[in-house]
Amino acid sequence: MQSLQFTKPADFDLKTHLDQSFGVFSRNGSPVRVRIRFGSTVSRYVEEKRWHPSLKLTRQGDDSLVAEFVLTATEEIKSWIFSFGAMAKVLEPGGCAKR
Repeated sequence: MQSLQFTKPADFDLKTHLDQSFGVFSRNGSPVRVRIRFGSTVSRYVEEKRWHPSLKLTRQGDDSLVAEFVLTATEEIKSWIFSFGAMAKVLEPGGCAKR
């Protein structure tokens, strides 16, 4: 069995690397803005936790909530969004709403 080795770049900083990921996935390239509207029945739950450093929350007149994230990868946030079922609607990007 072949052994794999990895040399960490001298300027690598894990915190900086993960700042634009929703979990551990991160990609090189431009960050993507992800906006989700949460229904009123789950909006308080979403507000209770700081899910990501880039999170911006905007309460809507109908008591729903729009959450905005800036991420380099969307794999992990997709499953989080889907966990809310019909109470979450992806506003952008368009491809993030697909499984």
